[in-house]
Amino acid sequence: MLLQILCHITAALFGLLLIACWWRSRRALHQVAHERDQARLLAAETARQASADAALRNEFVATVTHELRTPLNGIIGMTSLLRSGDLDPRQREYADIIRASAKTLAVLVNDLLDFARIESRHIALEHIPFSLPDIIHDLHVLFAPRATAKGLDLALDIDPHTPAQVNGDPHRVRQILNNLLDNAIKFTEQGEIRIACGPASDGPDRRPIMRLVISDTGPGIAAEMQDRIFDPFCQNDASITRRHGGTGLGLAICRRLSVLMGGSLELSSSDDTGSTFTCLLPLEVSQTTHPDDAQRHDRVTTQMINGRRAHLLLVEDNPVNRRTIQLMLEHLGYQVDCADNGSQALTLLTGQHYHGVIMDCIMPEMDGFATARAIRTGHAGDFDPHLPIIALSAHTLTADRDRALEAGMNAYLTKPVQASELAKVLDGLLAAHYRCDMINSDTENHARERSKEPS
Repeated sequence: MLLQILCHITAALFGLLLIACWWRSRRALHQVAHERDQARLLAAETARQASADAALRNEFVATVTHELRTPLNGIIGMTSLLRSGDLDPRQREYADIIRASAKTLAVLVNDLLDFARIESRHIALEHIPFSLPDIIHDLHVLFAPRATAKGLDLALDIDPHTPAQVNGDPHRVRQILNNLLDNAIKFTEQGEIRIACGPASDGPDRRPIMRLVISDTGPGIAAEMQDRIFDPFCQNDASITRRHGGTGLGLAICRRLSVLMGGSLELSSSDDTGSTFTCLLPLEVSQTTHPDDAQRHDRVTTQMINGRRAHLLLVEDNPVNRRTIQLMLEHLGYQVDCADNGSQALTLLTGQHYHGVIMDCIMPEMDGFATARAIRTGHAGDFDPHLPIIALSAHTLTADRDRALEAGMNAYLTKPVQASELAKVLDGLLAAHYRCDMINSDTENHARERSKEPS
């Protein structure tokens, strides 16, 4: 009897123990689930905050670079115009120093902006035909005087099997090579810089891999630094970098651009042989050919259209930039009128015939986007709704360019704008537009004459 009672008590205690264990495990599971949910919420909040911080940082960088580009446009443009005049040697030296300093500052601003855009994935790559040999020859011409001034040889080694044209982003390829060449000449005191280009092998998607190599006989990069040299703001030698300047972003940008294009950028360096940077890029062979010389020069002279000097309307609210660009255009041979904003521009367009418009995007009263839309829709006066329009802006994001093109502008130039770049874009736009106009006019005249013939 006693034994049965003890068994019942033991069974009851065991049951209570099981219930307690079950309850405790259930509470533990609830606690784990709660902590997991809290961790998810925290992770989501952290990601949201990080995204907000990144957006704020990118907006800050874009705003600051925009504000820096506006005065830089005036400094570089006006010193370029000043240097084209009659200066004594001392005045020319002063102008050269101002221009070189402003260009250095422009490079730093561009580096900061490019890095911010790459980090935030707000960078779009082009996919158009271009010639690698042409880019390399252009860079050779550009850098040869600097190399010669330092007593360096600048050698070219272009594999004859290099395709005449490939598809990709020529601007970014040029940017990578430009940065690597600039570093090579900057840090090499004697010997040779070599630019090599040629096919490497086919990639996994059957696209040919192009190998671009920049090698030098400089001091080399220490082994312990080679893994970090592509990190942002990393500088191989603080004393050398201080002497030559720079942000420490160039190589970081080059590697990130290479990766964005599906390739890579690697370094091989030693104290005895200098440094070799090898960029591998998957670039498909293009079947498009360059127009021949006859086609390339079959265009009207844009400074003179139908026997008259081309008349342009410049729309810019910043007085320094307005005067700078006006003088650039007049120096190029154009007749120029100016307006402070879009409303004034539309008033001038209704009373005067212009061959083209160069217009800032951000202006008071009526900005460039609204003005372009008014021109294109024909709601702003009796003038050519297809008038060539070039957008000017200190904003360099792809979204800003797309917004301008969607508003009806034909081309988009970023400040600080160079006179040569402005001339090239104007030449192409005006030539294409007024050649078409003359063809249409000839066709209409011919049809008019045919209609007068007796049936």
